[in-house]
Amino acid sequence: MPIAIRPLVLECLDEALQVWEATLGNGFKLDRPEVAGRLQNGTGIFYVAVDTGSNRIVGIKFGYFEGNACIGRGIGVLPEYRRQGIATRLVRRFEQDLQANPAIQVYAFGSGTTEGVPFHIAMGYIPKALVQFTDRDLRSSLDFSGFNISWDGYNEEHRVYQIYIGLEASQANLDYLRALQAQYPQVNIQYLFEKNIH
Repeated sequence: MPIAIRPLVLECLDEALQVWEATLGNGFKLDRPEVAGRLQNGTGIFYVAVDTGSNRIVGIKFGYFEGNACIGRGIGVLPEYRRQGIATRLVRRFEQDLQANPAIQVYAFGSGTTEGVPFHIAMGYIPKALVQFTDRDLRSSLDFSGFNISWDGYNEEHRVYQIYIGLEASQANLDYLRALQAQYPQVNIQYLFEKNIH
């Protein structure tokens, strides 16, 4: 089954969002009008993987432009199409387009999934840990001494307290993320991946 990587077109948006929901949903939905608006006005980057035999969308890679950054909004491939290099092809095409856009300097995204963390590390992305919680008073009860904290404060725009923790190479793996999540169950911890584009 040959797979083609193509830019998303508006006529295929609903099918692409179904793949997004099937692979990444977990209770969080993308706002269809926002995706459609970004697709039309060029404030995002959207790719689909298409099974050319059936003309079915089997994978997606989305990103939103925010200032000089592209914020990853997910990559997903339907289970029956995994382990065929489709996700790697989606990321490579996505990165090529970002490099051709002089306005975008940084690509950033978060992941805490069993598939996403090892996949992006294998592709050369280096994570840091991002700790987030909404109750500001919780900060005083959390002991992060001994960690390499690069930022610690309240993000007014997103209304969330955030702590960024630098990682040693030996910590950049799914096992360490799971250990952090078990050690601090009262907060959300995921890995944040960033790459300079130019």
